[in-house]
Amino acid sequence: MTEIHLRAIEPEDIEAMYQWENDQTLWATSNTHAPFSKHVLTQYIMETQRFDIQTSKELRLVVEANGQVVGCIDLFNIDVFNHRAELGVLINNDLRNRSYATSAITALCDYAKKHLQMHQLCAEILTENAVSLHLFEKCGFLRTGEKKDWFFENGFYKNVAVYQKIL
Repeated sequence: MTEIHLRAIEPEDIEAMYQWENDQTLWATSNTHAPFSKHVLTQYIMETQRFDIQTSKELRLVVEANGQVVGCIDLFNIDVFNHRAELGVLINNDLRNRSYATSAITALCDYAKKHLQMHQLCAEILTENAVSLHLFEKCGFLRTGEKKDWFFENGFYKNVAVYQKIL
C-alpha cells in the first residue's frame, strides 16, 4: 500500500481547498451548488480548529504523500451516539491511480475505530462511478442498498449506491 499521512487542515492548504471546492465536476457528489471564496474557506479552516467533532459533526483531513498534498478525506454526519459517520475522499485528478485513496480510506477507518470509537462508516457513491465503487469494495465496504434518482445533475436524476463497513 502507498505510504500516506493524514493531517489536520492548515491555513497554507487554502489554495488546494479553493481548487477542490470550486471544481464544478465534483459539485454533484459534494452537494455544492455555488463557488466558495478564499475568504470563506479561510474562515472555515479557522473555525474547524476551534470546534471538536462532537460539535461540528465533521472531520476533514489532508492526505499527504512524500510531503505533497494529494487530496483530502472527510468524516461527516458524525453520530457519536450511534458510533457511525459518512466518509468521502478526494484525490487530485493528476495523482489518481496511485493507491492514495485506498491508503487514506484504510488509515481513516483505523483512526475512526481506535480513536473515535466508531462502529461503522458509510459512503454514498453514484452508481455510474465504477472507479469509486471498486475503490470502496477494495477497502472492505459492502454495498447495502441503492437510492433511486437521488442526485439531480445536468437535467438527469442519478442513482446512488450505499456502502457500509463495520469497523
